[in-house]
Amino acid sequence: MPKFEKYDVHGDPVTHLRRYCNQLRGSRGKEELLMAYFDESLSGKSFIEVLKMGEMIEDRIKTGHIVSFAILKATTQTIQKGSRSVRGKKYEEDASGLMFLLVSASTKHDHDDDDDHDHDHDHDDDDDDHNPKPPKSCTKECVRDSNGDMLQMGTNYYVQPIFPDEAWGFELASISNDIDKPCPLGIVQEDYYPGTPLLFSHANSEKGAIRLSTDLNIDYNLSYTVCTKSKDVIWTVGPYDRRAQSYFLVLGGVKGNPGRKTIRNWFKIEVFGDNYKIRYCPSVCWNCKVVCKDVGVIEYNGQKRLGLSDFPVEVKFVKDA
Repeated sequence: MPKFEKYDVHGDPVTHLRRYCNQLRGSRGKEELLMAYFDESLSGKSFIEVLKMGEMIEDRIKTGHIVSFAILKATTQTIQKGSRSVRGKKYEEDASGLMFLLVSASTKHDHDDDDDHDHDHDHDDDDDDHNPKPPKSCTKECVRDSNGDMLQMGTNYYVQPIFPDEAWGFELASISNDIDKPCPLGIVQEDYYPGTPLLFSHANSEKGAIRLSTDLNIDYNLSYTVCTKSKDVIWTVGPYDRRAQSYFLVLGGVKGNPGRKTIRNWFKIEVFGDNYKIRYCPSVCWNCKVVCKDVGVIEYNGQKRLGLSDFPVEVKFVKDA
């Protein structure tokens, strides 16, 4: 088996990490190579977790998705330090955070390219307001609002169902069975009412265009509700309701901090029909087991509540004036 030298924080971490993954891919004795890398004996669950991490890093490199020098350097250093954190919950949290950074590195690279492209053509749009240009392309497909503009983080939008016609939007509502206790709050479909506008934010940024299949927090951006404080108006998947046999969406999530502890707070926007759907299928925790489901309307106790369903609600995004 070839001798492997640890990264000493000097030289190009990209080259070093590629060499490691090439040896890992070609080695018959992956366990020995990992032991040499960590300079100690690994066994049982610790070894399995480290091997998973190595293979995921290798896959990101093979598909060309690791693009950030800083992230690569942090990755190699984290692998080296793994011998001090491969056991127990601490390792799982570190590994989950690292893998999310690896994915985010490529996403950020795509966003930067798109931002530069958009900036280069800003003056073109000003030259001829009466001859609008086709929608600007995205390296990773952008989500569009009802006007065909790119959905932007930090901007308020109404999320509105396409069908039926009387279903105008989503609103906060008490889901308590006690009329004297208005809390907690859930999310319901309202008829003949546009609903309350929402904000979308990515784990690493609160600015920029929103892409398909990107982990997002969904925020009502309210400073106060009767049940919550401003930090608690984030969509989250509530506990399983045995009577309804459903998972409903409620308020109470927290913004950011991707990982195991916030796994229920992340949603994605996907194409559905000629419009979109919201899907719960978070990728912020690489070793968490999640059941991917669409967000749909579930009628329960006289309310049309949002919850996880096999029947997604088709929606559009209308920018708040």
